[in-house]
Amino acid sequence: LSYSLSHGGYMFFDDVKLYPIGPDGGVLTFTKTVDDPEPQLGQTIHYTLTACKTGGATVSGLVAEDLLPPGVAYAGGLNAWPQHSFAPLAPGTCQSASMAATVDLTAPLNMPVTNCAQLTGGPAPLTACADIRVLATDLAVAKTVIAMPQTLGGTATFRVTVTNLGTILATGVEVLDVLPPGMTYVSHVVSGGSGAAFNPGNGKLTVSSMLAQATVTLDLTVAVDPALCGAGVANTAFLTGLA
Repeated sequence: LSYSLSHGGYMFFDDVKLYPIGPDGGVLTFTKTVDDPEPQLGQTIHYTLTACKTGGATVSGLVAEDLLPPGVAYAGGLNAWPQHSFAPLAPGTCQSASMAATVDLTAPLNMPVTNCAQLTGGPAPLTACADIRVLATDLAVAKTVIAMPQTLGGTATFRVTVTNLGTILATGVEVLDVLPPGMTYVSHVVSGGSGAAFNPGNGKLTVSSMLAQATVTLDLTVAVDPALCGAGVANTAFLTGLA
């Protein structure tokens, strides 16, 4: 649906955006797209800027400016980055310009990153934006006591929980849980993930792969030396590897 309010007023174009009608009665539109809206860190993506003219006369002097947001670095394209000068644009035609950009380590993870460009030289400045969401793993490790010793020299059970809070598959996950003096390995149970296993000899929990939002748990039962009675003992687990 499109309609004009008056000469010099506005036209509603494609049910999306208001574009000004120029003095010549024509309409200039400006859009921006990205080839992969969900890239990963280090990936190169391509933005495309497109200017179109409907009706009226040829318009000259159109210049787009695309400064790129933090976390997205220029990697080529446009004829004078951060600007691009379009050739004269005749009625009924469109022109596009492509720009490559690399997602770097400063990009926010798992949240929208908006990149806007502005087109000047027409009846009024036009702005067009495209969003990306940088997909990444985001692992969290937590440890709790789920069973305390009931008798002097009894056993305690710790639970180590590894969660992939990110948006992509996590592979080669390693968590180290080395028992402190006074605690001796008794048994363990591992659940979740793919290829998850615990080695009591070195205290290493390994997981071949974890889906986004997946959880792996290790329930580790240990014998507690009676000499530790009344003493505070820390048993820590921490992430040591991620492919």
